[in-house]
Amino acid sequence: MDKEALMELNRKLAEWVGFTSYNPDSEWSMWTLRGAPDSKTLIQKIIGRGCLYRGLNFTHSLDACVEWLVPKLLENKWKVRLSWSGNPPGKPAVHLSCWDAKYTKQTRPQISIVAETPSLALCKAIEKLIKRLSV
Repeated sequence: MDKEALMELNRKLAEWVGFTSYNPDSEWSMWTLRGAPDSKTLIQKIIGRGCLYRGLNFTHSLDACVEWLVPKLLENKWKVRLSWSGNPPGKPAVHLSCWDAKYTKQTRPQISIVAETPSLALCKAIEKLIKRLSV
């Protein structure tokens, strides 16, 4: 994916989680989280669970994905599985599946994506999920 496509994917994912962007077309965009308390200490809390976040880069950071994207998936009964058995072999693959309340029966078709990195595979899988749910 080119740089613009990666920035657009990051924007979609951030908005899906509930972030609003300031300067969304920049690699160094600033984000606020809906529902976070308004604060005069925003400058002191540039990065972290405060009110203002800089450079949410899900496509390059599995840590950011686990902190922000995975909880939203789990909240909606989506299970995430990462494997290294992609096609071609050795590439990371992410599989998303949705289950009933008791986790005994799969309720939606599985989404599987192979990409260059685990974080990019997860981001692309969630993008596919967002598209599927918006139809």
